[in-house]
Amino acid sequence: MYSCRLPLVWVPLSLANHPVGAMRVASALLMLTAGLIQGTFQTESICDTTTQKPALCYGRLGHTVQLKLTKITNVHYLTLQKNATQMFRFRKSKTTSVALSLQGRSKFIPENGTLEISSANPSDSGSYVTEAYDASGLDAGKFHFQLIIEAPVDTPVVRHWCDGDLNTNVTCFSSGDSPQYSWSLGSKPLSKADADFSTDSQTVLLKGNVTGELTCIVSNHISTKHVMKRIPSCYADSKSVTRTASTNVSPSPISTVGVIIEDGDQDMQWWIYYVIIPGSAALALVIILTVTVSVCMCKKRRRPRTAVNSAEEYSE
Repeated sequence: MYSCRLPLVWVPLSLANHPVGAMRVASALLMLTAGLIQGTFQTESICDTTTQKPALCYGRLGHTVQLKLTKITNVHYLTLQKNATQMFRFRKSKTTSVALSLQGRSKFIPENGTLEISSANPSDSGSYVTEAYDASGLDAGKFHFQLIIEAPVDTPVVRHWCDGDLNTNVTCFSSGDSPQYSWSLGSKPLSKADADFSTDSQTVLLKGNVTGELTCIVSNHISTKHVMKRIPSCYADSKSVTRTASTNVSPSPISTVGVIIEDGDQDMQWWIYYVIIPGSAALALVIILTVTVSVCMCKKRRRPRTAVNSAEEYSE
């Protein structure tokens, strides 16, 4: 049975009572809980190379990969080759040969015919062939499989801007190996009736006045991440610009062109606007007051000395 203990989280009362602060706190707690659950229940990558010919296996970079190499139990003899190079050999209950690249991070379990490779790295990727025999010398099968080690995707960053035709352009970016992008609007997949897609689906062009909760989902074979943001209408942005524009200047939709919003950085923007800028202003005010008080104190100390010197000169 799995169990986990969540750490206590201290939250300033003033921040929790503020509407924006409360949303930020709730979001942070959800992300913390999700991260703890993912770390607690995360399992190793397991691939059965005997189920299909050839099998295609994916492993998570830096994690342990488990490869089931044969169907029989109590293997008597087994070899593993990669690109025609022998990587591993097992005979009579012991490992007799291990390639240099697997030394110190491989373990074979003869009871179930499973090979464990820890700290998987890109050099482990390649084409493999397994041959196994039982104690009576009978051929237990020859299996081919492809192993690919991938780096997981990161939480995507979403940017959107308005073009000259008041269409909303949205792009999504994430690091990791072989990321695949998909979109949803509200609770439904984003359709071609509402948007035009780029070839890799990394960028979409929302048609007309389409707006709402847009979600970018990025995934590869070993991980999935997503981010959901509310995309405003370019028509609304154009109207707000028109209201604030001078009556002598004709409004133009091009005034909204080039305004890029990085939704993945909204948390940082919130810290800048509500914490860093006010804090910097307060610090600057404290420095100015300190300097002013210091100057006044110095002047007060110098005045009595000047008066004494003048009195002495007068008496002489």
